[in-house]
Amino acid sequence: MLSFTEVQRTRDETIGDTVCISGSQMKRVKCGTLKSTNWRGNIESQNGDKQYFTNMRQASYSEVPGDSGGPIFYGETAIGVHSADTGVYTHISEIKDYFNIDSIFTGN
Repeated sequence: MLSFTEVQRTRDETIGDTVCISGSQMKRVKCGTLKSTNWRGNIESQNGDKQYFTNMRQASYSEVPGDSGGPIFYGETAIGVHSADTGVYTHISEIKDYFNIDSIFTGN
């Protein structure tokens, strides 16, 4: 079971950082490296609709269909949420801003 004790700040991310995904369909942890902090492009939903996204992250980890929404992390640090089948994810700071969350509680 994953347990996070820290949340990554954007100023602490660097191209080449290790990032990992725990996908519900993959049923294991796979890691890769951060390739871009400003990925932009269309992401297609399961029903075929496309939506254009900006300010996303892209990493070299691999995933399988159905892993969207899985946590992106390294060690005990929460980094983001997986969004698309090309190693694209939303940084945790964007999630906090979008949902107007003041704090993300981690640990026990």
